[in-house]
Amino acid sequence: MASEEPNQMAKRSNMGWILALFILLAGNIAQGLYIYTLTARNEQQLSITQTRSQELEQATSSLDSLQTELYVKLEQVRKLGGDTTALALAKRELAADLKEAQGLRTADRTKLAGLRNKVDAYGQLLTSKDKEITQLRSERDRLFAYNKELRTDITKRDDSLAQEVKRGQELASKVAIASVLKVEGLHISYLDKNGNEREDEVIRAKKLDKFKVTFYIADNKVAQMGAKDVYFRGIDDGNTPITDAQGQGGNLLTADGIELPYTLRQTFIFDNQHPRITFITGTNKPANPGTYRFEIWSDGYKIGETQAVVR
Repeated sequence: MASEEPNQMAKRSNMGWILALFILLAGNIAQGLYIYTLTARNEQQLSITQTRSQELEQATSSLDSLQTELYVKLEQVRKLGGDTTALALAKRELAADLKEAQGLRTADRTKLAGLRNKVDAYGQLLTSKDKEITQLRSERDRLFAYNKELRTDITKRDDSLAQEVKRGQELASKVAIASVLKVEGLHISYLDKNGNEREDEVIRAKKLDKFKVTFYIADNKVAQMGAKDVYFRGIDDGNTPITDAQGQGGNLLTADGIELPYTLRQTFIFDNQHPRITFITGTNKPANPGTYRFEIWSDGYKIGETQAVVR
């Protein structure tokens, strides 16, 4: 009995060691599992944080790119004459959203979802504006083509009108020239010192007192009826205009805008009945030998000319 007692005590001692060892082992296992679980949880949390940081960075970068693209679209629409109200509003909102995103260090799931929704909304707005810009460009090109065609038509009409005006001016000029009176039967004679009219082929200077020029106005169906002025110009042998002794001369204006001195003027009624007109004038000084010229003018045109030789 005495020998069995130590054996039982030894068995009990061994069982205690085994139990203690088991408890220790179980504690180590539990601690290991706790450490493993904690580590895994920390690694998962770190992964989530890194993922969210990447998503935040991506959303911020997207907003920054969208802001640049929005500025470009805004200027394109403005230059094309489109409505920039929606883009201007989006520009302000996007600038505020970008500033907020750049100020975040971390973002939770709700904040990230909100940023993604804003990126999508701005992207859709810019896509819709791409279509609007395409339409505006098409309208601009159509208007440009129309204006070009319109300018071409206007140029053609202006050219046609200019040609019509030119033809009208040419016709008016022809009518004006055709309406100028014509002289018929222009005849030169002279009065001697005794007042007798003579018709010598060569006039003697010592006998000459006054020149006498007579002519008729030819028939003209184009000329306007009514009072007409006719001018007589005498030019002596020295190419000097003759001044009438009564001082009735003056200046006439030619069709070319040149002023010429005249000797005498008469006003008569033109009625297409071949009126006879006579001019008588002295030289206002002793006549010198030479060739004298006599011109008849009306409406700015020279309508007759003759000459006389004095010796």
